[in-house]
Amino acid sequence: MRLLKRAIPFLATFIGAYLIGFWALCHLTHNGTPLIFSIAPELLMKGGDTYQRFQEFDPDSTYDVVFLGSSHAYRGYDPAYFTRHGYAAFNLGSSAQSQMNSYYLLKDLVHPGHVRLVVLDVYEGAMESDAVESTSDLVQNIPSDATAWRMALALHDPRGLNMLALRYFMKGHAPFYRDPTYRAGGGALRTDSLKVPPRYDKGRPLRIDPLQAHYLQRTVALCRERNIPLVLSEHYFPHASDQARHAAYTDHLRDLVGPDGPVLIDKAYDHHLSDRDHFFDRNHLNAAGAELFSADLLAELQKRDLLPTR
Repeated sequence: MRLLKRAIPFLATFIGAYLIGFWALCHLTHNGTPLIFSIAPELLMKGGDTYQRFQEFDPDSTYDVVFLGSSHAYRGYDPAYFTRHGYAAFNLGSSAQSQMNSYYLLKDLVHPGHVRLVVLDVYEGAMESDAVESTSDLVQNIPSDATAWRMALALHDPRGLNMLALRYFMKGHAPFYRDPTYRAGGGALRTDSLKVPPRYDKGRPLRIDPLQAHYLQRTVALCRERNIPLVLSEHYFPHASDQARHAAYTDHLRDLVGPDGPVLIDKAYDHHLSDRDHFFDRNHLNAAGAELFSADLLAELQKRDLLPTR
């Protein structure tokens, strides 16, 4: 009891000093940039396509299809293509979005009865992530305080507290930047293409993060519980990339979701696109590639009766 009485004033002093110091670093600037971003590199600025996307998204609207996932999702799945073909679509992808992030976005923002189909991009890089970068981005940019808290605490990392502190101290601040490639509906497409053939470090071991595997299974269970059809998807990869590693990953993915799990549409190498002309870097589609993939995906969803033919 005596030890507790001594600890409480120390703890209160520490928290007060932390908050005052953090507030100061958020408001002191160098060349117009708050000093906190120089001291804590895991913290990301408010703004960019994530900010624009979640400002536009209306969770109370009705959508035929919502896309989730990392930059593969918002660079490769073009919601405007689906809209032009008669479907209400929105892309909730974000930079490096992990399965943990996707789960909480789905849980808090995708309401049953408002969304007819969820397509979750399951790019292997996002399954290997520790989710620090993606959570930092989302905590600063999503409107929901509750969702930001859930993600930050799910990290089980003290840096999550810094993300929350930054969110509240910078809440009234305007976004620091905008993404000129952002398009209505959540997509952000690049028109440039690779100038030289991409090279890959093949044979790297596959290291699926246990936290991400756990949240993928929770996402599957949540969609089943809410009666929302879920499709797991992977868009086109350059043919020069590590095909053996991808095959091992998809086998692991099928084991994770089980034989009764959601449909997996793996288009990674099921295409004849150019490794240069249809990609803007070594693994992201450009606008031309995204157009072709979106057409292919829509046809596949219609063929499987996951979206009605229109």
